[in-house]
Amino acid sequence: MKGWWNEESKRKKRKRDQKGVKGIEKRLKERQEYRREKRNYRELCERKRQNENERWEKKAEEARLEGQVWKVINRERKR
Repeated sequence: MKGWWNEESKRKKRKRDQKGVKGIEKRLKERQEYRREKRNYRELCERKRQNENERWEKKAEEARLEGQVWKVINRERKR
């Protein structure tokens, strides 16, 4: 997989969805667990996006010529 979305992200999303599908929102303890999983998933995704953006910015900064910068930018835009 390309970019920040990977197997870890898939597993967290699947775990979050399983918690919601089982009707967790009906009981307080389970609802809190679902919210915790949801928050963990959201934080994971945000962290992954930030890391990907930092990596992308580093590549763009390392390019010495304007043409090289645009090659990096266009490569990332096509994803």
